[in-house]
Amino acid sequence: MMLPDSPIARPLPYWLGPWCTDIVNGTVDARRGLPLPDGVGATPHVDVLGRAFTDRAERERIRLTRATARPARRRVACLARIEVLTAQLDELRAGLAELGAEPSADDLAARRIGEVDAADALVHARRRREHRADRARMRCAVSDVERALGEERLALATAEQQLCARHELAAARVHRLHAHTLRRISTYERRLLRKHPAAELLTRRWSHERPVVPAWTLPSV
Repeated sequence: MMLPDSPIARPLPYWLGPWCTDIVNGTVDARRGLPLPDGVGATPHVDVLGRAFTDRAERERIRLTRATARPARRRVACLARIEVLTAQLDELRAGLAELGAEPSADDLAARRIGEVDAADALVHARRRREHRADRARMRCAVSDVERALGEERLALATAEQQLCARHELAAARVHRLHAHTLRRISTYERRLLRKHPAAELLTRRWSHERPVVPAWTLPSV
């Protein structure tokens, strides 16, 4: 995933306060003999950091849902209108093709009220004018629907672009927070292993548990 070209893409600052908290917790847990030599599970401090990350990631998801509510509704509305306009356009084009470029022989011979005694040439000329007028109206209708369809497709593309951009921004925040959390856990664990009485045994057996980024932040395949 490409991170946006903005300050959100830079790593979170690791201030002295959180660093001291991680160092102190690593020292205290090492003196208490945590984790146990079997090396199963995470320590309380890692659990706290993991839950904090999970909570903030969930807040980002809720924030994303609120931010994308309006463009999501626009996208649904655009899709519905595009479906209707596409059906109208297909119907108009079929009607235009059925009308043909020239009137048929039967259409040319058709006479209206008051044309019973009119000359054939005059009747034929009237039918051709009527046919041209009908084709002009249908072409105008086709052009109107095509223009409306183009506008709806543009609105759909804009809504989808907004949805994608906001999703990428929220995902970037979560990945940024995840990297920061892993950095804090790494600092804590280095301190813990340095002070732990069974550091060598723990190094071989400790199954390091790490928080994972939620699935919604990952790019769809």
